[in-house]
Amino acid sequence: KENVRGWFIGVDRSLGNGCFMSSSFERGTSLRVGFDFNNSTLDFVISDPGWRSIEAGKLYPIKVQFGNRNPWTGDALGLDWSGGLKSLVLSVRFENEQATAFIRELQQMRAVTVQYEDKTIAKLSLRGSYVAMEEVLNCQINVLDSPTISGDPFSQTSAADADPFD
Repeated sequence: KENVRGWFIGVDRSLGNGCFMSSSFERGTSLRVGFDFNNSTLDFVISDPGWRSIEAGKLYPIKVQFGNRNPWTGDALGLDWSGGLKSLVLSVRFENEQATAFIRELQQMRAVTVQYEDKTIAKLSLRGSYVAMEEVLNCQINVLDSPTISGDPFSQTSAADADPFD
C-alpha cells in the first residue's frame, strides 16, 4: 500500500516474503521496519544519504530509543543498497518475545532516537506508526496464509495438470 498514515507497506521477497513499513523524513533519512523470515528477525533499517562512510558488512554499535523507554542496544550491520544508499540494520530476534516488545514500543511512542557512539544521528517522528504496523501485521498474516507456488510457472505443463499416477 502506498500511503498508510505516511508509511509505505510492502513485501520483500528476498527476505522470505517479509512484510515491512517504510517512510522518508527530513534530509532524506528513511526508516524501514519489517520481517526477515530468512533470519527470524524483525529488522530496523535506518538510512541517510549523508552516511557515505558506512561500510557494508561492518558492525556499528547503536542505541534505538522509543520515546523515553529504555534504549535497545546492539550491533547494526552496515548495508549498501544498490544505488549507493548506506544503511544500518539492527536485527531483533523473534525468540523470547523480543520482536513483539520492539513492535509494541514502536507503535506506542511518538518518536525514535538513534545514537552511535553516544551521538544522536537521527530523531524521527513515529506518527502513524501504530496503524502502519497493524497493516504490516495484517500483510504478514495474508502472505503467510496464501498458497505457495510450486514448480516452474513458465513450463508448458503445470503441476496441477500432471497425473501423479501416470
